[in-house]
Amino acid sequence: MKFIIAFLLTYFLFSSIVFGKIRNTEKYCLDGKYHKYSPGPESSLFSECTPWKNQSCCTENTTISINEMNLHNFSFTHCEKLSTACEKHFKRDLCFYECSPNIGPWVVTINMKIRQERFYKVPLCHSECDQWFEDCKFDKTCAKIWTKDFKWENGTNRCHPDSQCITIEKMYGNAKNFCEMVWDHSWEYTPDDKPCMKIWFDPKKGNPNNYVTKLKLTELARVSSGSKISRIHLFLFTISVVNAIF
Repeated sequence: MKFIIAFLLTYFLFSSIVFGKIRNTEKYCLDGKYHKYSPGPESSLFSECTPWKNQSCCTENTTISINEMNLHNFSFTHCEKLSTACEKHFKRDLCFYECSPNIGPWVVTINMKIRQERFYKVPLCHSECDQWFEDCKFDKTCAKIWTKDFKWENGTNRCHPDSQCITIEKMYGNAKNFCEMVWDHSWEYTPDDKPCMKIWFDPKKGNPNNYVTKLKLTELARVSSGSKISRIHLFLFTISVVNAIF
């Protein structure tokens, strides 16, 4: 009986300390409205999404919507039409979100109508972010965090009446703030000499993000091993407490 009580106490104590779950696989698809259950090849992916053709979490129809910039009824023209250069980066960003199978270690659970998961603080190579910001800094927006700061009306996002359309450069100040804040910390600005993700790559040269995911999973495995030891210590401590009580 004491053993059972100690086990249950350990379980509930550890569960209250450790939250979230590790998606311990190199290939993982988000639980989202348009995501496939698991990654696999597609006969064709449209436009900027072609790098993920051989191992994709999205379908061709999804990439067509990305190319038309109307996925999820999200308006990128909430202030004015994006420049061609800027629009290309947002298309590639959407392709990564919908198609990439390399995000497992950074997935967290949320509760939204269109998705039950998101990725959080995925390391984005700073050169990728810098170019994105450079090509978009004179385009305009009225919101800093695009997942939270808009007014949703008639099924699409609009500027709040008291907001003002200003340049992305003025809104964010620098590339780091822009990449990290625009999608509420989906990305983390990371030096190029550290393991970091490419939003877009030449598929003929292979997917460089596979290596980044492998490194992160190795890191998480080490942490998990330490957690197992901690659970043993916690269990032994709980037994001693139960013995003292009973």
